[in-house]
Amino acid sequence: TVLTSGCQIHFLLLVVMDLNSSKENHCLDAAKACNLDENCMNLRSQYISTCTRLVTSTDSCNRRKCHKALRQFFDRIPSEYTYRLLFCSCRTEACAQRRRQTIVPSCSY
Repeated sequence: TVLTSGCQIHFLLLVVMDLNSSKENHCLDAAKACNLDENCMNLRSQYISTCTRLVTSTDSCNRRKCHKALRQFFDRIPSEYTYRLLFCSCRTEACAQRRRQTIVPSCSY
């Protein structure tokens, strides 16, 4: 596939990050790669905020709004970012906790 020059730059950054990434926290590496792209960072922040916000009357999340925010993220962000975030592996409890809280929030399932 042909990539735009902006996508090519981000793809190269992802490759370099893969080569230099910590073997301990692939989820953090994926989040850092997303943060290099303003659109990815903004939409990721939006779904995290939506999916971690509790509805005060029920003390639970609004799953419908969370799913909508996640769909927007996956529809609007290139797969090289979304796949890395969704399928990152964790070797430590700290990484797993971060993943549960910000990458795949419990409200999403």
